[in-house]
Amino acid sequence: MQDIIIIGAGPAGSTAARLLKQQGVDVILVDRATFPRDKTCGDGLTPRAVGMLEKLGVIETFSETGKRIENARVVAPNSTGILDVPMPAPRKTPPYLYTIPRLTLDDALLQHAIADGVPFLGQFNVLDVNISADGAEVIGKQNGEAVTLHAKAVVIAVGANMKLLRTLGFGPTDKHIVLAARGYYRNVKGLSGNYEFRFDGVPLPGYGWVFPLAEDGMANVGVGMFPKADGSPHPMTARQAFDQFVAHPALQDMLADAEPVGPVRGFPIRSDFLRSKTHSDRLLLIGEAIGLVNPLTGEGIDYAMESAEIATHHLLTALQTNDFSSAAFDAYDAELREKYGWLFKFCETVLNKALNKTALNTLVTVAKWKPNLKEMFSDIVLGTGDFDAPVTRRQILKEALFG
Repeated sequence: MQDIIIIGAGPAGSTAARLLKQQGVDVILVDRATFPRDKTCGDGLTPRAVGMLEKLGVIETFSETGKRIENARVVAPNSTGILDVPMPAPRKTPPYLYTIPRLTLDDALLQHAIADGVPFLGQFNVLDVNISADGAEVIGKQNGEAVTLHAKAVVIAVGANMKLLRTLGFGPTDKHIVLAARGYYRNVKGLSGNYEFRFDGVPLPGYGWVFPLAEDGMANVGVGMFPKADGSPHPMTARQAFDQFVAHPALQDMLADAEPVGPVRGFPIRSDFLRSKTHSDRLLLIGEAIGLVNPLTGEGIDYAMESAEIATHHLLTALQTNDFSSAAFDAYDAELREKYGWLFKFCETVLNKALNKTALNTLVTVAKWKPNLKEMFSDIVLGTGDFDAPVTRRQILKEALFG
């Protein structure tokens, strides 16, 4: 019997596996894919994510395959309001961002875990997880052969694998899903070297992005549509929103001589952390599997690795006390809520109250000469703020008009 089985070898799962192995835990990591494998994503890493890569000692791995980014740009729905957002002075995080394709990032994190001695089973399709008083049983198939693994506890790090999450009783409702699509382009004109967050040409609430990659003239271009507060359906598919975005005059100019690299891919994003279930007996969930994706930006790599680190501490306690009950894991949930609760409430407030044309056009314009509001944009866009107090619509407007 293993100590811990981790299902899912993305940034959350590989980070947890490596950290546990470094503490002498008998851990095994499984994934339905073989690696390297692509993961549809914007490929942008916030300073928080960069900080975790530095903490894990792997940042130098990406010196050639990643692109260091120093600033971000926000473009209002009217296309004329443009706000350049410099990196804030160093706080708890490094003063820069990174663009790293997930094909490269995820494989590198996995290979570091394997190098530290973590056994990895690829092409392992998990069918179910059975929990008993004696342990956990992971039932699956590998290369068509039935396989059953046994452990004291299981970590679920499967991102937005809705089928498995719902099988295990942790699935979200459709109204809490962000829809996104992205494509890679070569020979993109006018890349500023910044992250571009664009609200022109996209259905609101939502935004488009243009993220430069390491190769000159190459970018990850995409669009995300956020769920509406009333739970109403998205107005269009992710691919329709993407096509609308790249047809906008500003994007048409940038992509006039560009060549697509591979197909446009759509993907769902789970961002319902405030309403998600994080654990049960002998089960812990981490990263996007519990909706730990910023509901205002769609970024979740930072929270994936951070939650893996938090989960590691609680799993070590469980192994020491031999208590893997849901009640024992309540402390894990409480730490997550304390760390991320107000941040997600703040972002949902902004999403529901300020992500409309009138508010965005005003906020982007006014923020140019209001340092406090500009800092708020920086904290939202770059993920550098903790927002450890509730924020109301009135406070947002007060900041915009009088801050």
